[in-house]
Amino acid sequence: MVTMSNDITNIYIDESRIDNPNNSFMVIGALFLKRDLAPKLKDEIKAIKLQYSLMSEIKWNQTDSQKLQGYKSLIDKLFEDGQDNINFHCLVVDKRTINYEYFKEDKELAFFRFIYHLLRKRIKPVNDYYVFLDFKPTRVKERVARLKIHLDQFIYFDLANTAKIKKMQAYDSKDNVFIQVADLLAGAVGYHYNDYPSNTAKDELARYIANKIGRGDTLKFESYQSDTKFNIFNFKVNRD
Repeated sequence: MVTMSNDITNIYIDESRIDNPNNSFMVIGALFLKRDLAPKLKDEIKAIKLQYSLMSEIKWNQTDSQKLQGYKSLIDKLFEDGQDNINFHCLVVDKRTINYEYFKEDKELAFFRFIYHLLRKRIKPVNDYYVFLDFKPTRVKERVARLKIHLDQFIYFDLANTAKIKKMQAYDSKDNVFIQVADLLAGAVGYHYNDYPSNTAKDELARYIANKIGRGDTLKFESYQSDTKFNIFNFKVNRD
């Protein structure tokens, strides 16, 4: 008999460059946060925003020289030494390799399939999860519910039904600061993967993140499966 642990994790998901035709790589990012840590971290992020007069929503595309120091302080908080309760995992997809005929020309279905692949790689046995996605209007209203059904099936057959997704729901990112953080981190990865210009505030922040996680000055890399703090999985569409 499997004894269930009290390890409960919140997952916050956002994407970067899904619809941008000028970018070859899109990124789906997920911030994993121990659920009991969320209230304290939310207050700490609020304090950072007040300190640096960050009045608007935290967003990668709003990164500029005025917000840079505040965003760096936020990164320091997320990746401070000894903080093992916060992790970021993302899936990078070369959009040029996607065969949309496989998805019956349904780009929306393809997007949710990529979320599925990201989560199934990081959901662990004997854990409970609450999943929060950035809300986007969908052609098929049941997309989120269907995603949960497929993940529940994966858990049942591949994890011997020892994990549980307690809740999965889409939220407006304006109302969820952790979805905003996922946007910031996914945007940074996408910035380097798509070879955007250096010597900008965005490049400086992306390099700052890379240095913080011990990756030198670039986020254009692929992690080992064992990397847990900041994991980038370069999804090979033609292999899966």
